Amino acid sequence: MGARKLPATPDGRSQMPARSRHCLIGHPNATPGFIALVEGGMAEFTGEYVVAEFPNRFQPDVVAAARKRLEQHGVKLPLG
Repeated sequence: MGARKLPATPDGRSQMPARSRHCLIGHPNATPGFIALVEGGMAEFTGEYVVAEFPNRFQPDVVAAARKRLEQHGVKLPLG
């Protein structure tokens, strides 16, 4: 039995289902990866930062949760 293949974008890249992104950002606790990126000065590589940078591509509740998590961890918000 192999690993489940993620759906691909038209250019062939794997894509995490939107529901999974929503659940991760809406979860009350930050993931270890998020914390490691923020502590390493690379917050712009977090999913939350991408959501905050492109708010018109996500549901308002997801954007609010992403912005809140970034603010809670002292990250300067993007101008999105």
